Amino acid sequence: MTSETGESSPAAAPQRIDWKLHHLGVVVPHIEQAEKFVAFFDAEELWRGDAPKYEATCVFVRFAGIRIEFIVPYGDRLRS
Repeated sequence: MTSETGESSPAAAPQRIDWKLHHLGVVVPHIEQAEKFVAFFDAEELWRGDAPKYEATCVFVRFAGIRIEFIVPYGDRLRS
């Protein structure tokens, strides 16, 4: 940045933003991958169910204080 006199001035420090992570979503091709994660890390499965709007089965787990959503598409909506 330059001042009115043409001298350089340091850029203003960015404001701190306090973020809170609600959950992390991971798309996996097979439900077994979510189940292997749960077993390997001894994670806690919180919920498993169908999400017809997204054509996917979802598995929510808690691991190391973080909620992870495994999304397993069964339709074309979330497949890339």
